[in-house]
Amino acid sequence: MGDTKIEIDDAFIAEAIHEFNRWLQCKAGEEVSPPFAEITPANLARLYQLVRGYRNGISPPDAHELWCREMAAAGFVWGPRKDPGAVPPTHPNLVRWRDLDWFQRLKDQMSWSITAGLVIYRVEP
Repeated sequence: MGDTKIEIDDAFIAEAIHEFNRWLQCKAGEEVSPPFAEITPANLARLYQLVRGYRNGISPPDAHELWCREMAAAGFVWGPRKDPGAVPPTHPNLVRWRDLDWFQRLKDQMSWSITAGLVIYRVEP
């Protein structure tokens, strides 16, 4: 068997999280985010911050609370649907962790699990 060489860095983990979440969005009939290569710089920065946070031990509920604060600081308010073009922009997940729909919590838990699982393989055996 050959040695597969893949650098498992934050970019690799961020892309894995993003693409898995796109798959979940598709399965749930949600609006599907653009592919990783097409996400906005602001969303990319939030995704890298999420990976760093998970690597440093924050939990999915804590990550969600941080995301809510960042979105509020960017002008977003709660709304029944995601509409970044609205004035003000809206997002239905701007609620406390315990008030999130189970599927949204699942996406956050899976993002944490992907990070934890891939971080293990960052160091060669």
